[in-house]
Amino acid sequence: MLEYSERFRAAHPWLPESIAARWVRSYGTLGDRILAGARQLSDLGTDLGSGLHEAEVEYLKRDEWATCVEDILWRRSKLGLRLTPSEAEGLQKYLRGDAGDSTRRNDVMPSAGTEVHGFGANHGQ
Repeated sequence: MLEYSERFRAAHPWLPESIAARWVRSYGTLGDRILAGARQLSDLGTDLGSGLHEAEVEYLKRDEWATCVEDILWRRSKLGLRLTPSEAEGLQKYLRGDAGDSTRRNDVMPSAGTEVHGFGANHGQ
């Protein structure tokens, strides 16, 4: 895992060490899916707290089927230990779609028809 961690850091030197280390630990090689073509930190969207960016939230929703704040902060990431109540509320607003304009570029977001685990992106809806 150390060798992969070094390669991941070398491939994405703009990504803060704390985020890169957490992603390698939590997602392994799937961390590249979160990056989805990002070339700088701002491509990951707004930092919703403790390094949890919109791109990671979108990955968790799309690929790990996270559906609520508790899913993201406790079952998927344990970032609930670090986010303030205000930041958790901001994540809730983001999930509801009323957090304002996203800074994440559209060209690195998956399209609405992206297949995920054999299902269409709108499976179950």
